[in-house]
Amino acid sequence: MKKSHFAFLLVLSFLFASCDKLNDMSDNAVKASENSGRAADAASESRDEIAQGRIMSRAGAAKEARGKALERMKAAKSLEGKVIEATTYYKAFEYLLWTGQRYDSKEYLYELMEDAFNELYRTLRELNDEKSLADTGPTAFRILAKRKDRDRNILALSLAMHKVHGLQSTKNPMASADFEEGTSPLDIIKSSLAKIKKYENGIIDYHELRNYEVAIYENIGEFISLVNTRYNMILTLALSELTNIDESKKEALLSLALPTSWKKLNSEYLSINDAQKRAANRYLNSAFDLKKFMLENEYEVVMDKRVRKIFKKLVNPVRSDDRSFSALSARDQDSVAEHYETLGKLFELDGTRIVGEAK
Repeated sequence: MKKSHFAFLLVLSFLFASCDKLNDMSDNAVKASENSGRAADAASESRDEIAQGRIMSRAGAAKEARGKALERMKAAKSLEGKVIEATTYYKAFEYLLWTGQRYDSKEYLYELMEDAFNELYRTLRELNDEKSLADTGPTAFRILAKRKDRDRNILALSLAMHKVHGLQSTKNPMASADFEEGTSPLDIIKSSLAKIKKYENGIIDYHELRNYEVAIYENIGEFISLVNTRYNMILTLALSELTNIDESKKEALLSLALPTSWKKLNSEYLSINDAQKRAANRYLNSAFDLKKFMLENEYEVVMDKRVRKIFKKLVNPVRSDDRSFSALSARDQDSVAEHYETLGKLFELDGTRIVGEAK
């Protein structure tokens, strides 16, 4: 056999062998791709199952946490203890655990919020013996023992409603769902009341209300009463910082057994420390902000007559037009000026005396 012919056959056999290897490699590549696809599908299905499982377990855990918090709140003796548990209750609403990932869609968020505010309404009614808040008027100046614990639970819920779960206050995933204005139960109630008023004034159509806003609208009287209850309770906390009652009576105030027959109450503003001054002014400013919101959105806000009566009894520190004012330190002068500016947002003043509510 000629060398050239032999070389040709050798090349030909090599090509056939190479083709077979290439075909094998191609088949293997296809199989690997198919296996990879199946693995990816399995991984995706697994992630879906995990995501679904997390949501299902989250719902159960959140509901259990709320239930236990309510039981602890009802069992607590002091208002402070009740507020701690009321805070836990609010933070355990599942909508505050919403992440915006996978199955946590906007639509699902709105459903969670609808459930939350329907539940809050039912909780308020059950704690209030199936009576409306407007009818019972919970206040820190209730002295009847049979009402004391009932009112204390509701006041605790009114004070804690600005609390928000750390997930939203740190990572703030709900900002991606158009909730930049705030996510606490108080924020949601306020934004809903504002939007409901827009509907009632013909600015928007009914279908523009989200389902959780409709849930609040259906029980709007109760939520307005809850905001009013909070307003008066914040003013009461300001009184507890400002007055000369001793600690036992202050605890009585926070336990809803404070008598309303005080003859005179001296404001201790100049003798309390700076932290207490700031706390008192912070309470007054918070009350003013709440009142301003309600009035701007054409809702009624009512100062409890007993709260107003106690404020009018206060003997406040000297003002800048008093001769003895110059004897105060520069820091105390600034502090007193700030205090009167804060009081003036809520009350009409005649010198150092509070004579009525600001218009």
